[in-house]
Amino acid sequence: MSDESIDQHSASSPEPVDSPEGFGYTGGGSWQVMRRLVAHYLRTADRADRLAYPFRSRIDLDADHLPRMSQPEMGDAQAAEQWLVIESANLLSALDWTRQHGSERQLALAAHVLAGFLDMEGYLGTAEPILRRAVAYWRAAGDDAARARALLDLSGVCSHSGDYDGGHAAASEALGLARSLSDSELESESIHHLWIPLWHTGQFVLAQTLQERALYLRKQSGDTLQIARSHNLLGITQLHLGRDHEALDLFEQALLGFAEASDNRGRYRLVQEGHRGG
Repeated sequence: MSDESIDQHSASSPEPVDSPEGFGYTGGGSWQVMRRLVAHYLRTADRADRLAYPFRSRIDLDADHLPRMSQPEMGDAQAAEQWLVIESANLLSALDWTRQHGSERQLALAAHVLAGFLDMEGYLGTAEPILRRAVAYWRAAGDDAARARALLDLSGVCSHSGDYDGGHAAASEALGLARSLSDSELESESIHHLWIPLWHTGQFVLAQTLQERALYLRKQSGDTLQIARSHNLLGITQLHLGRDHEALDLFEQALLGFAEASDNRGRYRLVQEGHRGG
């Protein structure tokens, strides 16, 4: 994180909010400035992540406890993704600073906020050990809902790095927690993540059965984007089972859903998503 960034925020940022569990700190000096700057990046990255990757299952950041600073303009997913890429060096620095100086809770929250960015931009080696620490923290804290979502973050990173056993194990554990919590949104997203290693290892029939369950749950919620995601993965599965007509119908439904949800990422990567692995 550049000295210029620190100087700019030191001179222009409002007084921080004092919070024992957040990133806000009172007092002066470079240590406090650094913590405020890290908090600013965490809050802004959370906002960008929600625009860029609206499909993720979220842990509440409790951002009201973070210091408020001026936020960059981000009107849509493309602008949010652009901000994440431009600020990637500072985001990585903020994560590393939190790893060295923050509490385990702060690191777990930062890891979750940045998990989508780290995964999509290929920082898999950076993400995995920090996400494992996050899972361990939420387990020790007794927060099963947060642990399940941290497991989903870990599952995605493992699967995309080629560790399909690790991806399967993390998603399966998340699925068990989701069902014990009777959380249908979390259950459907756990199945979505479980589909990835199943597809990569050729377990198409099981992948189809599970994804049909996810589609059923998502139809109950009426979430157009999530329904489209399930249609897409079911289409990919049918394609690899040799059912071309069924696959085409599902892809058409997915395309319509992505368009209705104004999700250009989903539209343009409708088939590519399957080749990448979810």
